[in-house]
Amino acid sequence: MKRNLLISIILVFLFNVAFSQAPKVKFGKVTEEELTMKYYDRDTSADAVILFDKGELNFFYNNFESPKHFQFEFKRFLRIKIFNKNALNKGNHDIYLRKGNGNRETIKSLKGYTYNYENGKIVKDKISQSDLLNEEYDRNTDIAKCVMPNVREGSIIEIEYSILSDYLYYLQNWVFQYEIPVVWSEFIAVIPEFYNYNMIYTGYYNLDINKTEDKTESFQIQWEEQARIGYGVPERGYYDLESESKRYHLASSNIPAFKEEPFMASTENYIFKIEFELATEKFPNSPMKHYAKSWESIHNELITDDDFGVELNKNINKNLLETLILNSPDDISKMNNIFNYIKNNYKWNNKNRLFVTNSLSQVVKEKTGSCADINLLLVNHLRQAGLTANPVLISTRTNGVVNDIYPGLNKFNYVIASAQIGSTNYLMDATNTYSQPNILPLKCYNGKSFLVGEERFAWIDIQNKNISRNFVTGDFQIGANGELMGEIDFKSSNYFSIDIREKIKEQGSLDKYIDDYKNKNQNLDISEISISGLDTLEAPIQMKYSAEVENSIEKIGDMIYFNPLIYLLDDENPFKNEERKYLIYFNFPTDEIYIINYKLPDGFSVDQLPKPVVLNFLNGSIHFSIMYKQTDNNLQVICKKKIIRTIYMPEEYLGLKDIFNQMTAKQQEKIVLKKAVN
Repeated sequence: MKRNLLISIILVFLFNVAFSQAPKVKFGKVTEEELTMKYYDRDTSADAVILFDKGELNFFYNNFESPKHFQFEFKRFLRIKIFNKNALNKGNHDIYLRKGNGNRETIKSLKGYTYNYENGKIVKDKISQSDLLNEEYDRNTDIAKCVMPNVREGSIIEIEYSILSDYLYYLQNWVFQYEIPVVWSEFIAVIPEFYNYNMIYTGYYNLDINKTEDKTESFQIQWEEQARIGYGVPERGYYDLESESKRYHLASSNIPAFKEEPFMASTENYIFKIEFELATEKFPNSPMKHYAKSWESIHNELITDDDFGVELNKNINKNLLETLILNSPDDISKMNNIFNYIKNNYKWNNKNRLFVTNSLSQVVKEKTGSCADINLLLVNHLRQAGLTANPVLISTRTNGVVNDIYPGLNKFNYVIASAQIGSTNYLMDATNTYSQPNILPLKCYNGKSFLVGEERFAWIDIQNKNISRNFVTGDFQIGANGELMGEIDFKSSNYFSIDIREKIKEQGSLDKYIDDYKNKNQNLDISEISISGLDTLEAPIQMKYSAEVENSIEKIGDMIYFNPLIYLLDDENPFKNEERKYLIYFNFPTDEIYIINYKLPDGFSVDQLPKPVVLNFLNGSIHFSIMYKQTDNNLQVICKKKIIRTIYMPEEYLGLKDIFNQMTAKQQEKIVLKKAVN
């Protein structure tokens, strides 16, 4: 008992202090106290905790490769404590290695152990070569997968590795925050004076250590003087290149787990991390090179790039294009004909690219390609048809928002097409069967995007302003014994209808979609179901069916209790947290109307009716109302719900939570019927 108390006291001390200096942790030296931890006291719900994470980055000069050049070595030491089976996947560690332009990052060294506590002893298992798997992630990245041995509940895993890299433009990023809490995270980078980097921070937490110090370094550089013809081998020697380098020491402690909240954009926008981007390079007796480009220079590079701008103005598919636009009465008709042809005849290979992977002529032959292949082909065809069309670089939602303060193509991961007709700019993505001009896949709505015009660039803000509507009507008969039967009719437009189309495609057929719908609504005995409008993309989808609604009415003696909105609306508030750090993103504006008619059973009348209500939040950006009308033996319920604005600030969260609480409460209120006394 005393021993357990002592361990608890030690752990509280270890994991609750605010560190002002780095803790002394050695690889291979885990403690009994760490192994016997049952939970992390700062977050007892955590499935695992990162006990220690340290990265070090240093430059060196490589005299052994041609051409000789600077490289950096990145070392990492990571230790994780696993509490339960939900975190066993933490025994799998992925190391991402960049490649391209004739170079690739390599692992210089790697070692790792899994520690378990057995019969009062520390037992460790070493990672072996067979535990390493290598695979290609994409054309610019490989992954070395490390599978730690004998990982189980209570294990500690630690891994230490180093990477050699030629990619000086983007140094190794350092992430302080993960989906599990972090006790200590530390990053040290020593950067020679010849290189100047922009340091880009994101996140909501502070650094315990944020020091920049001067450090004198000396790099040994081999020189070589070519011998004159016939005079033997060239002369070689070495000289020392001095540098007043900068040593950056960054550390943070007790970092909470990053927990996703409802209606969030990409976690990349909020994770606590730092990125390095090369701004300038200046060696002695050499002019300064500027790497931190301007958006103007990026635009100029794109329009002259063989795999981007040059492809946009080639004559491709000319005969087909003439046929597509032959009978088009106006430019909008031309645009729609070309867009629909490419959308319906080319298949996206699920790869996100900014540059074409094949020539557009080859894409025409193969009828498949990346988002760049397909959407740059769309721009090409629109231009050939005489329209003002340009590509637009975007960052999809999962990739994070674009920070335009630091110019760079690495901010983007996707390309779409635009066409300017009159005063309207139409945005298109031909990779998606169900998209329409200005109705893009939801992943594309992520704010600032970069339009690459033929002469100039422009920033456009891609926000989803298309209102998606649900119009629902129902006619139900309430039986004297508590049965509820009737018919219901849904009309869904825009993204509500796209969701249905995508689910039908995912299921493989309409019949399978209907079966899945029935299975997910076990409280409904559905019959005579029909779905129409699938053949016309612009039209709403209409779904009608008859159903007996089970377990929806409670009969107690001569009283009947029921929720008039039955299964149609939300039964709980998605916003449960007391506070919010992050922006709230609704996917798209919505307008929903529900009109439900009830015929009351003979001999019953309304005993208690909920009060009607009208709720508005922030000048009507969210609106909710519910009204009741009674005529003789008929009762009508009309519920309206609108969300017009899609983005809300964290300081608006409490008001947003409150109106959702009120809406949820009203949706759960019951009507009471009473049987008349004879």
